[in-house]
Amino acid sequence: MRLVAGLARALRTLENSAVAVLLGLVCAVTATQVVFRFVLKAPLAWSDELGTFSFVWFALLGGAIGVREGAHIGVDALVRVIPTRHRIRISLGSLVLVQVFLACLIKLGLDLLLRIGDQRSSGLQIQIFWVYLALPLSATLMLLHTLPAMQNLCREARAEAPEGQKG
Repeated sequence: MRLVAGLARALRTLENSAVAVLLGLVCAVTATQVVFRFVLKAPLAWSDELGTFSFVWFALLGGAIGVREGAHIGVDALVRVIPTRHRIRISLGSLVLVQVFLACLIKLGLDLLLRIGDQRSSGLQIQIFWVYLALPLSATLMLLHTLPAMQNLCREARAEAPEGQKG
């Protein structure tokens, strides 16, 4: 269990650091492009791609952090007023749907990676594979981050079950 906690801590640090670096990169590249385009009248050919690709990674990794922190928007007005037993069932069902969706994103993202092969970006001439890798990787992280929530909901369900039904 200590190993899992250590790995989770390392993953958290890696995700947070990557998102911070990517945000800094997006801001720096965008500011540089503005200066070169409007002040120096000499636009950079590669900056739009680097800014866009960095933003894609930033947004998708940020989404994984949002799943980890439970920060995504949810409408829970109905769930709050129903009995706990039903609330747990609805929460479990919605979490399973999210997990199925994320599994589909992983599968389709990997299929896309295999299909695009060696395509290169026009400005930076990097393989598009590295840009598109953000989707299955981030979806995998999101799926991993749903597992503790699932574990907590199952624990709550067992605690709420009548004595004769506890397993």
